[in-house]
Amino acid sequence: MAPSTANEVETMTDLASAAYGSRILFATDEWFAPASRLLLPEPPVFIADKFTSFGKWMDGWETRRKRITGHDWCILALGLRGAVDVVDVDTAFFTGNNAPRVSIQAADFSQNNNALKILTAKATDDRAMGVCATPEEFKLVEQLQSDNWMEIVPPTKLGPGYAETATIYSKYRRPREVRGLTFGKTMADGWETARKATRPPILKADAETGLLEVPGKDWVVLKLGHLGVIQQVEVDTNHFKGNFPESCVVYGTRFHGNEDKLLKDGAVKWEVVLPRVKLQAHKQQYFSVADGNVNLIPTGVNYVKLEMFPDGGISRLRLLGNKKEAAARL
Repeated sequence: MAPSTANEVETMTDLASAAYGSRILFATDEWFAPASRLLLPEPPVFIADKFTSFGKWMDGWETRRKRITGHDWCILALGLRGAVDVVDVDTAFFTGNNAPRVSIQAADFSQNNNALKILTAKATDDRAMGVCATPEEFKLVEQLQSDNWMEIVPPTKLGPGYAETATIYSKYRRPREVRGLTFGKTMADGWETARKATRPPILKADAETGLLEVPGKDWVVLKLGHLGVIQQVEVDTNHFKGNFPESCVVYGTRFHGNEDKLLKDGAVKWEVVLPRVKLQAHKQQYFSVADGNVNLIPTGVNYVKLEMFPDGGISRLRLLGNKKEAAARL
């Protein structure tokens, strides 16, 4: 069948529009933005300085960054019965936090399905943010076992919304903010990276460590004010509630020379200061030599490398210790 032309699409009805009674019946996660915004007939907007207690406000559906196994999905009931000819998945303004891929299935359920009746009765036009599906809701959707689920969009890669804004997200939260002495005021006052487009469709964890098995990581190299011996590491994810890294690791080195070498793999010997550890949302986490989870490097370090897996945001990194040379000055 030939693809629909632009003129043909203009004459079609948006079966998924809330204007025709479409509703979200279930969503695994709605931390940053509720799934009900997927169905709004109006074009999405972006408000640069609008934040909520859960993070940056976005005009669409946005979940927490996945730090557990599985994937995120939702179920919507169409307001009008019809044949689907065209699917429009719009990632407008999701320039570093867009989903890397999407798939869509469709089914025709009987109105006599009890689980469907309960979910429909609870459906609202304006769903709450900062929530995830309850065990009771999962039990209800498990009953929607239609034999007629049909894949209408196979797993398909998605790109960031609008090419001209694709770099805004990374510029908005710079890694240098992670060095601040004070507490971050908002999520914008820290270091946040874009969602990894290379992450697998369904995340899995290592059976022994519990750490997620994900390709790729984000990292930053920081120069310390003094050559010093680190005794305590603080990783602060203040304000990063749904987009904190799953884990992180800190390395240190004693180096003098061309700093470009620090950015090349294998060019400098890095020693592990803090082995890879799981992080938590919106929390100051402390690790120390005394507690046995920070490695002592008696010779001291003057550069550190912070790696986070697979991506996310860190408000502050603080390294407490002693100057290797007591008389040294900044």
